[in-house]
Amino acid sequence: MNGEIFKEFSQPHFYIPVFAAIVSYFVVLFLKNIVLERFRKVAKATSIKIDDITVEALHQTKQIFIISVAAYV
Repeated sequence: MNGEIFKEFSQPHFYIPVFAAIVSYFVVLFLKNIVLERFRKVAKATSIKIDDITVEALHQTKQIFIISVAAYV
C-alpha cells in the first residue's frame, strides 16, 4: 500500500499541476504588484476617495486568496 502512494508521487502527472500552481502564484503576485503601483499613482493624482479605497483593498489582499487563485488556475 505505501509503495503505491510513493509510486503515485513519482509520476509526471502529479508534478505538472503542482508546477502550474506555483508558477500561477508568482504570476498573480507579480500582476497584483503591477496593478497596485499603477492604482497608487492614479490615487495620488486624484482627490476621489474610491481609488484610495481600491488601493488599500488591493494592498491588504491576503496570501491565502492569492494561493487560492493560483490553485484554481
